[in-house]
Amino acid sequence: MSYFTEHFWGEKNHGFDVLYHNMKHGQISTKELADFVRERYWRGGGATRGVPGIAGLRPQRPLPAVPRAAIEENYAKAMAKLSKMATNGTQLGTFAPLWEVFRISSDKLALCHLELMKKLHDLIKEISRYGEEQGRVHKKSKEEVSGTLEAVQLLHGVAQLLPKSKESYHSKCQEYERLRKEGTSQKEIDKVRPRHVRPCPATPAMVPVPPTHPLRPAHADRLVPQAELKSKKAGEALRRAVEKYNAARADFEQRMLDSAMRFQEVEEAHLRHMKGLIGSYSHSVEDTHVQIGQVHEEFKQNVENIGTEMLLRRFAESKGTGRERPGEVVGSIPVGSPHLHEGDAPPHRTRALPSCEEGEHRPRARTEPRRWADPALGGRSVGF
Repeated sequence: MSYFTEHFWGEKNHGFDVLYHNMKHGQISTKELADFVRERYWRGGGATRGVPGIAGLRPQRPLPAVPRAAIEENYAKAMAKLSKMATNGTQLGTFAPLWEVFRISSDKLALCHLELMKKLHDLIKEISRYGEEQGRVHKKSKEEVSGTLEAVQLLHGVAQLLPKSKESYHSKCQEYERLRKEGTSQKEIDKVRPRHVRPCPATPAMVPVPPTHPLRPAHADRLVPQAELKSKKAGEALRRAVEKYNAARADFEQRMLDSAMRFQEVEEAHLRHMKGLIGSYSHSVEDTHVQIGQVHEEFKQNVENIGTEMLLRRFAESKGTGRERPGEVVGSIPVGSPHLHEGDAPPHRTRALPSCEEGEHRPRARTEPRRWADPALGGRSVGF
């Protein structure tokens, strides 16, 4: 349905101007869409340097306008920085394996935002190409509807001339009627009034009487034909003005119909293309959010899969010092051993105990007293 051909007429014929400027506004909309994809304004209830929505934290000044693609790039860099922090995290202790989970998750999130950044850059290029194409379409449409603009201007001029012609015609007709009525009345008076009077006794000659009223000018009889001629000329001018107005109106109406249909075609194509661009933006953001959700789900699952027992086992296997325990010392160094130097205390000697079965009581080992040869006693051993 052609809405533009039905709703843009009116007394002052401003519909064409409204439709033309609406077409020009399409270029502004395209530029603003590119700015929206390129820039993301954080104002008012948006993100601030504080944390909004959390009690006790007062939001600070709003952040400045930041390019939307740059937001994703900065976010990706921030996630890469987090990944590096996770890589450089301490590898000591039982918690070390979980840092690897953080690193993998941060790397994947960084890739998600980098991919969205590339998609947004491609979308901005597509919007720019459409803006250039839109400019060419508008230039062509302007040439096509230029005749309508001339028709609007012509109709506007004729419409202003028509009331003047009507006013002139009515004034001339009223003047003619007035003069005609005055001329008719004077003629009736002249018929009943004698043209000459009797001479006065003091005046032997006949005194002529003016054929007309003394207050009526002598050229009054010529004014009626002149007024009639002027009224006829005014009527002819009015007729020509009406014909000119009707011709201009018919031409304007036909051109306006064609232009309105052209404007609607341009606007429909513009809206379809803009909706397609918005759909591309929405799908890109949605796909990225789905990927981010998958990364978070994978992160949560990996954390759940790494249990406490597994962390302890990995630490024991990687940092363990061996499973062989120290054994018991069996036997003793004999008295007079060359390895025992003078002045050294001989070691305690323990007697080997027989092995006990499970459940039997193992007697405590009895320690032999320490002995060594004393030269003062003739080499006899002395014990304590």
